[in-house]
Amino acid sequence: MQSFRLSKESRPFRTAKFTDDTLHWIIIGAVILFFSFWIASLNITINDLYNEIQVLQAGE
Repeated sequence: MQSFRLSKESRPFRTAKFTDDTLHWIIIGAVILFFSFWIASLNITINDLYNEIQVLQAGE
């Protein structure tokens, strides 16, 4: 029976390489950030509308 041998590393472990997958993850991350900020701004706008309605109703 043969003993196991360590295979040669095809590339060093700590190398940084820009690939298509990297570009895809950057695009996905940017889209997620955009929609997060958009939803937060919608939330702020809706809360401001509710505050205006509450002030108008309290004045009656």
